[in-house]
Amino acid sequence: MTCVRSCRALLLYTLMAMLAFGEDMKQPRDEKKKNPPVVIALNVEAKKSPDGEVVLDLQLTNKSKKPLVVYESSLPWSGEYGMTLIVLETNLAEGRQLKRGIVRIDDPTTKTRTIAPDETISGEIKLSKRFPELAASVKKSDVEVFWSCKIKTIDKIDVRRVGGWALIEKGEEEK
Repeated sequence: MTCVRSCRALLLYTLMAMLAFGEDMKQPRDEKKKNPPVVIALNVEAKKSPDGEVVLDLQLTNKSKKPLVVYESSLPWSGEYGMTLIVLETNLAEGRQLKRGIVRIDDPTTKTRTIAPDETISGEIKLSKRFPELAASVKKSDVEVFWSCKIKTIDKIDVRRVGGWALIEKGEEEK
């Protein structure tokens, strides 16, 4: 079982790496050396909110030496499309992907946000609203949330894609 879980995790990490690095392949190699992508850090933690929902708590930090100006609607927690999420129930050897609920249309806004160097901003994603099966799944097994995000700036600065995973332990919804 541990070997199967490790292989599944390795496969998902490989998929996420391909997604992350595939975006960088579009830029010519010489241009990448001249203008390396700006680095951000995104810390993601799955936890229970005060109202009882399972949420992803996100902390985004600008690690570059210059401010990043973004549309607020492009932040990972601002809309349905700000972050790619894959949620897996792990009680089966191969896992079972949870289905998304109804995806609403996200109209981008023109409101901007400047993230200063070394500044950290935060937000949250209510997973129960996006994945209606989550509450039932957490009662019977651990749930893994794989995520990937690429911030887009107004002035089209290349920002490196970030990704990872978070674990929601069995019974966490009941705590």
